[in-house]
Amino acid sequence: MRATFRIAFSLAILLTMLLSGCSTPAAPKPTTIQQWGSMKQVLRQGHTEARVCLSEICVSDNMVAVGALEGLKGEITVINGEAWIARAPQVDEIVGEHTRNSTAYATLMVASDVEAWQEILITEESDDDLDAIILAHAIAVGVDVSKPFPFLIQGEFADVHLHVIRGGCPIANPEGPKPARVEEVLAQGKIVGFYAENSAGDLTHHTSDVHAHVVIDGKKLASGHMDSVKLKVGNILRLPIR
Repeated sequence: MRATFRIAFSLAILLTMLLSGCSTPAAPKPTTIQQWGSMKQVLRQGHTEARVCLSEICVSDNMVAVGALEGLKGEITVINGEAWIARAPQVDEIVGEHTRNSTAYATLMVASDVEAWQEILITEESDDDLDAIILAHAIAVGVDVSKPFPFLIQGEFADVHLHVIRGGCPIANPEGPKPARVEEVLAQGKIVGFYAENSAGDLTHHTSDVHAHVVIDGKKLASGHMDSVKLKVGNILRLPIR
Protein backbone atom coordinates (compact mmCIF):
# COMPACT_ATOMS: atom_id res chain seq x y z
CA MET A 1 0.00 0.00 0.00
CA ARG A 2 2.80 2.45 0.93
CA ALA A 3 4.75 1.63 -2.26
CA THR A 4 1.66 2.26 -4.34
CA PHE A 5 1.12 5.60 -2.56
CA ARG A 6 4.73 6.70 -3.20
CA ILE A 7 4.47 5.92 -6.91
CA ALA A 8 1.15 7.75 -7.20
CA PHE A 9 2.55 10.74 -5.25
CA SER A 10 5.65 10.92 -7.48
CA LEU A 11 3.55 10.78 -10.62
CA ALA A 12 1.34 13.55 -9.28
CA ILE A 13 4.38 15.81 -8.64
CA LEU A 14 5.76 15.09 -12.12
CA LEU A 15 2.40 15.87 -13.71
CA THR A 16 2.14 19.13 -11.74
CA MET A 17 5.62 20.21 -12.90
CA LEU A 18 4.81 19.47 -16.52
CA LEU A 19 1.51 21.31 -16.37
CA SER A 20 3.07 24.33 -14.63
CA GLY A 21 5.90 24.56 -17.15
CA CYS A 22 8.61 23.79 -14.59
CA SER A 23 11.71 22.19 -16.06
CA THR A 24 15.39 21.82 -15.38
CA PRO A 25 17.37 24.67 -17.04
CA ALA A 26 19.23 23.52 -20.13
CA ALA A 27 22.98 23.15 -19.71
CA PRO A 28 25.14 25.62 -21.66
CA LYS A 29 26.29 24.41 -25.05
CA PRO A 30 29.90 23.18 -25.17
CA THR A 31 32.28 26.01 -26.02
CA THR A 32 33.88 25.52 -29.43
CA ILE A 33 36.70 27.33 -31.20
CA GLN A 34 36.70 28.55 -34.80
CA GLN A 35 39.97 29.40 -36.54
CA TRP A 36 40.96 31.04 -39.81
CA GLY A 37 44.66 30.92 -40.64
CA SER A 38 47.48 29.86 -38.31
CA MET A 39 50.35 31.80 -36.75
CA LYS A 40 52.92 29.97 -38.89
CA GLN A 41 50.92 30.25 -42.09
CA VAL A 42 50.20 33.97 -41.73
CA LEU A 43 53.11 35.45 -39.77
CA ARG A 44 56.04 33.32 -40.86
CA GLN A 45 55.04 32.14 -44.32
CA GLY A 46 53.46 35.44 -45.35
CA HIS A 47 50.05 34.15 -46.44
CA THR A 48 48.18 37.26 -45.33
CA GLU A 49 45.22 37.16 -47.72
CA ALA A 50 41.64 37.80 -46.59
CA ARG A 51 40.01 34.75 -45.00
CA VAL A 52 36.88 35.89 -43.15
CA CYS A 53 34.80 39.08 -42.98
CA LEU A 54 34.10 40.58 -39.56
CA SER A 55 30.40 40.67 -40.45
CA GLU A 56 30.53 36.86 -40.25
CA ILE A 57 32.12 36.98 -36.79
CA CYS A 58 30.07 39.68 -35.03
CA VAL A 59 26.75 37.86 -35.29
CA SER A 60 26.25 37.03 -31.60
CA ASP A 61 26.40 38.97 -28.33
CA ASN A 62 28.37 36.02 -26.94
CA MET A 63 31.18 36.16 -29.50
CA VAL A 64 34.80 36.80 -28.51
CA ALA A 65 37.72 36.79 -30.94
CA VAL A 66 41.26 37.97 -31.59
CA GLY A 67 43.02 38.32 -34.92
CA ALA A 68 44.74 40.45 -37.53
CA LEU A 69 43.51 42.36 -40.58
CA GLU A 70 44.31 41.12 -44.06
CA GLY A 71 47.79 42.15 -45.10
CA LEU A 72 48.63 42.43 -41.39
CA LYS A 73 47.38 46.03 -41.55
CA GLY A 74 46.14 46.07 -37.97
CA GLU A 75 44.66 44.19 -35.03
CA ILE A 76 41.12 42.90 -34.43
CA THR A 77 39.57 42.36 -31.00
CA VAL A 78 35.99 41.17 -30.51
CA ILE A 79 34.22 41.22 -27.12
CA ASN A 80 30.52 40.43 -26.75
CA GLY A 81 30.01 40.68 -30.48
CA GLU A 82 31.55 44.17 -30.71
CA ALA A 83 34.74 44.70 -32.71
CA TRP A 84 37.66 46.98 -31.92
CA ILE A 85 39.87 47.50 -34.97
CA ALA A 86 43.25 49.15 -34.49
CA ARG A 87 45.36 50.43 -37.37
CA ALA A 88 48.68 52.29 -37.14
CA PRO A 89 49.45 54.63 -40.05
CA GLN A 90 52.67 55.60 -38.23
CA VAL A 91 54.69 54.00 -35.46
CA ASP A 92 53.51 56.75 -33.11
CA GLU A 93 49.87 56.83 -34.26
CA ILE A 94 47.02 54.38 -33.62
CA VAL A 95 43.61 54.83 -35.23
CA GLY A 96 40.84 52.95 -33.46
CA GLU A 97 37.41 51.90 -34.65
CA HIS A 98 34.62 50.40 -32.50
CA THR A 99 31.85 48.77 -34.51
CA ARG A 100 29.43 45.88 -34.92
CA ASN A 101 29.02 46.24 -38.68
CA SER A 102 32.52 46.24 -40.13
CA THR A 103 33.16 44.91 -43.62
CA ALA A 104 36.88 44.54 -42.89
CA TYR A 105 38.51 41.18 -43.53
CA ALA A 106 40.81 39.20 -41.29
CA THR A 107 43.70 37.05 -42.41
CA LEU A 108 44.08 35.52 -38.96
CA MET A 109 41.20 34.95 -36.55
CA VAL A 110 40.34 32.78 -33.56
CA ALA A 111 36.76 33.07 -32.31
CA SER A 112 34.37 31.47 -29.85
CA ASP A 113 30.66 31.89 -29.12
CA VAL A 114 30.52 31.52 -25.32
CA GLU A 115 27.02 30.93 -23.99
CA ALA A 116 27.89 31.12 -20.28
CA TRP A 117 30.88 32.30 -18.23
CA GLN A 118 31.96 31.60 -14.67
CA GLU A 119 33.59 34.48 -12.77
CA ILE A 120 36.72 34.30 -10.63
CA LEU A 121 37.89 37.17 -8.45
CA ILE A 122 41.64 37.84 -8.59
CA THR A 123 42.70 38.26 -4.94
CA GLU A 124 46.45 38.71 -5.32
CA GLU A 125 48.72 41.01 -7.32
CA SER A 126 50.35 39.06 -10.13
CA ASP A 127 53.44 39.26 -12.26
CA ASP A 128 53.17 39.25 -16.04
CA ASP A 129 53.06 35.42 -16.43
CA LEU A 130 49.51 35.36 -17.73
CA ASP A 131 49.88 31.79 -19.01
CA ALA A 132 50.42 30.43 -15.50
CA ILE A 133 47.61 32.51 -13.99
CA ILE A 134 45.04 31.38 -16.54
CA LEU A 135 46.17 27.75 -16.27
CA ALA A 136 45.99 27.64 -12.47
CA HIS A 137 42.51 29.13 -12.26
CA ALA A 138 41.19 27.02 -15.14
CA ILE A 139 42.33 23.81 -13.47
CA ALA A 140 40.84 24.94 -10.15
CA VAL A 141 37.34 25.36 -11.64
CA GLY A 142 37.43 22.23 -13.77
CA VAL A 143 38.10 23.57 -17.26
CA ASP A 144 39.59 20.96 -19.59
CA VAL A 145 42.96 22.64 -20.24
CA SER A 146 43.99 20.02 -22.80
CA LYS A 147 41.71 21.80 -25.28
CA PRO A 148 41.89 25.49 -26.33
CA PHE A 149 39.48 27.77 -24.46
CA PRO A 150 38.70 31.51 -24.38
CA PHE A 151 38.99 33.83 -21.39
CA LEU A 152 38.06 37.39 -20.45
CA ILE A 153 39.60 39.63 -17.80
CA GLN A 154 38.16 42.97 -16.71
CA GLY A 155 39.42 45.63 -14.31
CA GLU A 156 42.44 47.83 -13.72
CA PHE A 157 45.79 46.54 -14.97
CA ALA A 158 49.38 47.56 -14.30
CA ASP A 159 52.34 47.80 -16.69
CA VAL A 160 50.28 47.23 -19.83
CA HIS A 161 52.28 46.74 -23.03
CA LEU A 162 50.49 46.26 -26.35
CA HIS A 163 51.33 46.65 -30.01
CA VAL A 164 49.53 47.15 -33.33
CA ILE A 165 51.10 45.54 -36.37
CA ARG A 166 51.85 47.59 -39.49
CA GLY A 167 52.39 45.00 -42.21
CA GLY A 168 54.50 42.51 -40.29
CA CYS A 169 54.73 40.74 -36.95
CA PRO A 170 57.50 41.97 -34.61
CA ILE A 171 57.76 38.52 -33.02
CA ALA A 172 57.89 36.42 -36.19
CA ASN A 173 59.89 39.03 -38.15
CA PRO A 174 61.89 41.35 -35.84
CA GLU A 175 63.51 43.05 -38.86
CA GLY A 176 60.19 43.80 -40.55
CA PRO A 177 57.93 46.87 -40.28
CA LYS A 178 57.99 48.27 -36.77
CA PRO A 179 54.66 48.15 -34.94
CA ALA A 180 53.04 50.97 -33.01
CA ARG A 181 53.32 50.39 -29.27
CA VAL A 182 51.34 51.54 -26.25
CA GLU A 183 52.63 51.40 -22.69
CA GLU A 184 50.47 52.29 -19.68
CA VAL A 185 51.50 52.25 -16.01
CA LEU A 186 47.84 51.82 -15.04
CA ALA A 187 44.92 51.18 -17.36
CA GLN A 188 41.27 50.27 -17.01
CA GLY A 189 39.99 47.88 -19.61
CA LYS A 190 39.43 44.33 -20.83
CA ILE A 191 41.68 41.49 -21.93
CA VAL A 192 40.35 38.76 -24.21
CA GLY A 193 42.24 35.77 -25.43
CA PHE A 194 42.64 32.06 -25.85
CA TYR A 195 44.64 29.58 -23.82
CA ALA A 196 45.96 26.70 -25.94
CA GLU A 197 48.56 24.20 -24.77
CA ASN A 198 50.91 22.72 -27.35
CA SER A 199 49.60 25.11 -30.02
CA ALA A 200 52.74 27.15 -30.72
CA GLY A 201 52.79 28.22 -34.34
CA ASP A 202 49.09 27.50 -34.68
CA LEU A 203 46.94 29.41 -32.16
CA THR A 204 49.77 31.00 -30.18
CA HIS A 205 53.28 32.34 -30.61
CA HIS A 206 56.19 30.00 -29.91
CA THR A 207 56.93 31.55 -26.52
CA SER A 208 53.43 31.39 -25.04
CA ASP A 209 50.32 29.27 -24.48
CA VAL A 210 48.20 32.41 -24.65
CA HIS A 211 47.11 34.66 -27.53
CA ALA A 212 45.53 37.74 -25.99
CA HIS A 213 44.43 41.26 -26.95
CA VAL A 214 43.62 44.20 -24.70
CA VAL A 215 41.16 47.09 -25.00
CA ILE A 216 41.98 50.17 -22.92
CA ASP A 217 38.93 52.16 -21.81
CA GLY A 218 38.91 55.86 -22.65
CA LYS A 219 42.22 55.79 -24.53
CA LYS A 220 41.14 56.82 -28.01
CA LEU A 221 39.78 53.31 -28.50
CA ALA A 222 43.31 51.94 -28.01
CA SER A 223 43.46 48.20 -28.49
CA GLY A 224 45.91 45.67 -29.80
CA HIS A 225 47.96 42.55 -29.23
CA MET A 226 48.92 42.26 -25.58
CA ASP A 227 52.65 41.78 -24.98
CA SER A 228 52.59 41.81 -21.17
CA VAL A 229 50.44 42.88 -18.22
CA LYS A 230 50.21 42.63 -14.45
CA LEU A 231 46.84 41.80 -12.96
CA LYS A 232 45.66 43.66 -9.88
CA VAL A 233 43.53 42.67 -6.91
CA GLY A 234 39.86 42.96 -7.86
CA ASN A 235 40.24 41.91 -11.51
CA ILE A 236 37.50 39.58 -12.70
CA LEU A 237 38.57 36.54 -14.72
CA ARG A 238 35.87 34.86 -16.77
CA LEU A 239 36.22 31.29 -18.01
CA PRO A 240 33.66 29.36 -20.06
CA ILE A 241 31.19 26.97 -18.46
CA ARG A 242 31.42 23.94 -20.73
